[in-house]
Amino acid sequence: MTTHADTEPQRLRLRLLSGIGAALAAGGDSGINLAAAAVRSCAPRFADWCALDLIAADRSLQRLASGGEAEGGRFETLQQLRAGEVVTRALKHLRVEEAQVDVGNGAHAAFLAVPLVARSCALGVVSFARFRAPFASDDRLVADEIARRLALVIDNAQLMHDAQQVRQEAETLHDIGLTLAGELDAGRVMHEVTDAGTDLTGARFGAFLPCWPDGGGASVDPSAQASALIGLTRERFAAMDARMGELFEPTLRHGAMLRVADIAADPRFAGPIEVDSWIVRSFMAVPVVSRGGAVVGGLFFGHDRADAFTRRHEAVLSGIAAQAATALDNARLYEAERKARAAVEQAITSLEQGDQRLKLALRAGRMGIWHWDVTGDRVTCSDQVERIFGLSGPAPLTRDQFIDLVHEDDRATVAAAFTRALAERCEFLAEFRVRVGVGDGVRWVVHKGQVSVDADGKPMRLSGVCMDVTVRHQVDEALALQADQLTASNAELEQFAYIASHDLQEPLRMVTSYLALLKRRHGESLDAKAQDYIGFAVDGAQRMLALINDLLAYSRAGRGRERPENTIPSQQAMIEALHNLRATVVEAAATITHDDLPPLRFHHLQLVQLFQNLIGNALKFRGEVPPVVEVSAERGQGEWILHVRDNGIGIAAEYHQRIFEVFQRLHARGDYAGTGIGLAICKKIVERIGGRIWVTSAVGAGATFSVAIPD
Repeated sequence: MTTHADTEPQRLRLRLLSGIGAALAAGGDSGINLAAAAVRSCAPRFADWCALDLIAADRSLQRLASGGEAEGGRFETLQQLRAGEVVTRALKHLRVEEAQVDVGNGAHAAFLAVPLVARSCALGVVSFARFRAPFASDDRLVADEIARRLALVIDNAQLMHDAQQVRQEAETLHDIGLTLAGELDAGRVMHEVTDAGTDLTGARFGAFLPCWPDGGGASVDPSAQASALIGLTRERFAAMDARMGELFEPTLRHGAMLRVADIAADPRFAGPIEVDSWIVRSFMAVPVVSRGGAVVGGLFFGHDRADAFTRRHEAVLSGIAAQAATALDNARLYEAERKARAAVEQAITSLEQGDQRLKLALRAGRMGIWHWDVTGDRVTCSDQVERIFGLSGPAPLTRDQFIDLVHEDDRATVAAAFTRALAERCEFLAEFRVRVGVGDGVRWVVHKGQVSVDADGKPMRLSGVCMDVTVRHQVDEALALQADQLTASNAELEQFAYIASHDLQEPLRMVTSYLALLKRRHGESLDAKAQDYIGFAVDGAQRMLALINDLLAYSRAGRGRERPENTIPSQQAMIEALHNLRATVVEAAATITHDDLPPLRFHHLQLVQLFQNLIGNALKFRGEVPPVVEVSAERGQGEWILHVRDNGIGIAAEYHQRIFEVFQRLHARGDYAGTGIGLAICKKIVERIGGRIWVTSAVGAGATFSVAIPD
């Protein structure tokens, strides 16, 4: 027979479970908060003290709620039981564990630890304590039922939280996809994806490091190359430079994805990384890989909490990285098109004002984008390509219809380029002509594209750019015509040189001859002033003759002959120059030394003239002491450098460039003879073969003339 005393505890337990059920079913709050409130309501109706602990991401127990009161230090003792043996057993075996717990001052408490289990996984533990009475078997059943209901609510709350996160991530991916689809600025693309990744993962910092590979990967200086930074200044981020090999290069060089739970405990890393006033614990690195398979950058995230990044974060960030790669490819393609357009416009500007039809053709000669859907055999073009080809509308074409637009002499070449690109998965490159109607005639275009393949490696699409290069061909033809005209002009100049050499010099010789004859026959009858006049006239005619000869030498210097393919012994050329200067050398009592000179690609006579002019200058502009001239050679990078050093009067620094100009003299004619053309001839000879000439000197310290002659 059931007594009132037996049924009263049962009624209390039922009311307790009913109240907890009602509390957990109430709306207007999160499931976690409802569970915490339900646990607090268990004291004192079911136990003197109760607590709810959930398992955190780092597997530690995190106190969510507690309720009840205890005398003296009992409450503090119970608060510390979350890591005790009873709780540990309950979580390990997923069952109710009971024990008598010493709460100080000789007092004990009955302690129940009940695991919260959902879908065979432990979520946490709910604990109960009584100080005056033990727990009966029915109490343990009630505690287990409370735990079951709490686990259900908490698990549902976590599932709802995960669903909200998934929905938020999907919305973010959709939003960033829309944003990047119309973004053609690479810097803004990097900032958008870094900001989105930092927000989705909750990272303390996020960074995008670009990596434009040169075939062997690239090493990046983070402080200089981080194109987008969230949560850190560049100065703080630069502190990670010393750890670059560990953190960044595996992703940037090898395309590796990294998810590090705790850098301080991971043997791959040399200890913790301190940034500003906090330490990086969790680290995430995701490569950004272009359609061609090249690593073009990496997304990097850090957090001060261990295990901050999950597999779901990997998936989300991989999606963001893929969108970033596509957007960066588009941005670079746009930049290439922009530069090509600028180049065409520059070419138009550089040409002299042409006829109106040519200007319109050049303005229309812009780049465009085209795609060939291989599986559907559909060729679609941008409006720029349609204008280049003279198409009337955006209707797609088949490949054969596209080839029919090509000039009949180039169709086989274009068809072969299509076939080769598909067969070898290589770049499509073809330069050909198109007919665009009777009024426009023929245009030259360059098509360049890349094959995209599916998961099985089969070609899906051939995409690329088209550029009208008609202007380039027209410029080439114009240059060829100018070259022909220049050849004819050079021939006329040679004729003029002959006339100047023969017809202009002959009258000067006649003047000097008759003046000499006049002085010889009638000199005794002329007074001193007349004698001076005759001397002035003879000197002027001789200087004019020297000037004509120097001008002829300057006009002929380096003209009319290509640079020889074979080398000549420069030592022999210098010896010939010294032979031509032997009278001047003896007169000046000069000392001339030289090294063994290398063979050079030079015309023999021009090299003799170069040595003769430079050594002659050293002998002419000498000081009080006899001149000393040294000729040497040293090996440069892809060139030989000749040096002619002297101990003469030297040259002030402000005249180092001026002396190589025609008719530039630094001294009065009475001090030093000459026309001021010798060094200009040297410069023209050297620059004709792609070389350089310069002087190093100071007043009173001699001069060194250096000549760089390329191989």
